[in-house]
Parts: sequence; structure tokens; C-alpha cells
Amino acid sequence: MIVVFATLGVSASMPGQTVGVSVFTARLADALGLSYLPLMDARPWLAPGLVLVVGFALLRFTGQGMVTMSSRAMLGKWFNRRRGVVTAWSGAVVSFAFSGAPMGFEYLIRQLGWQGAWQLMGLVMICVLALLFWIFARDNPEECGLEMDGDYVGKEQRENLDSVIYRDYTLAEARRTFAFWAD
Repeated sequence: MIVVFATLGVSASMPGQTVGVSVFTARLADALGLSYLPLMDARPWLAPGLVLVVGFALLRFTGQGMVTMSSRAMLGKWFNRRRGVVTAWSGAVVSFAFSGAPMGFEYLIRQLGWQGAWQLMGLVMICVLALLFWIFARDNPEECGLEMDGDYVGKEQRENLDSVIYRDYTLAEARRTFAFWAD
């Protein structure tokens, strides 16, 4: 279930990624009265340009990236020995989904219009995916009384020293580190 929901979470970020937004670009330009030809007078571009900047800022900085990051982090918290395998499978499915996304978004636009397509995707994200994640997804296995990798018993391997946590940080301490802001 965790692999399925982590993969679904990364795939759910597609409408806010370049692969999703690019399908809407020409329609947004038309709706805002923008032309691809350069204009000498910037005044006609000012209001539509401001709308685009604010719109894209809201799209990119209101959690779209957090969906991807938290979904990938969930895999890391649930799997240790099998982390490479589950990440590979998840990545393969996500790659396939991202490859087909422009065709799917184009289909939605032709059926519902560009505004209707975005509204439908937003409703599905808020009403369906948020509910499913709230019910089924868990941050770490300890919340469910489980251990990483479930009851998997494989060959005994030396522990990866890069994955050992040497020190736990408080939120205030973490915010003062470069690693917190770099990711």
C-alpha cells in the first residue's frame, strides 16, 4: 500500500509540473490576450504578465512540490533493505505516468475546456486523493506497530553508515542547518 500511495502521490503532482503546465500554455496565452510575437510596448503585457506570475507562484509554492517530496520520503521511511527495488518500481510507474500525462491533459481540455480540466484535477486532488491519503498513507511504520521492510528477512548485510542517524534535531535546530534548506 505504501508503494502504491507514494507512487500515486508523486504522479499527483503532474498538473503543477512542467509536463502538466505546458499543455495549458497556449490556451492561457490566448485567454490573457498574449501573443508569442515580441511587442515594443510593454503596457499590454503588464496585467496578463502579472496574472501569470502570481498564478504560477501560487501553483508552484502552495504544496505541489511538497506532494512529490513527502511521497518519496515516505518510501525511504518504510523501506531499508528493499528501498532500491521499491524506488525503482515506483520510478518506472511515475515515468510512464509522466509520459502519458500530456495526452491525458489534452483529452481533458478537449472535453471540458482548459478551465474545466484544471477544476476537475483540483477537485480530484482535494476530494479524492486527500481523503485516500488521509485514510491509507502513514508517515512511518512505527505508527502502525511495524518495522521497516515489514517481516522481510534477507541475507544479513552490513549496515549502510550513510543511513544511520547519529543525532536527532529539534525543529529549531534543523532550521539552522544547510541540509534542511537545501532539500
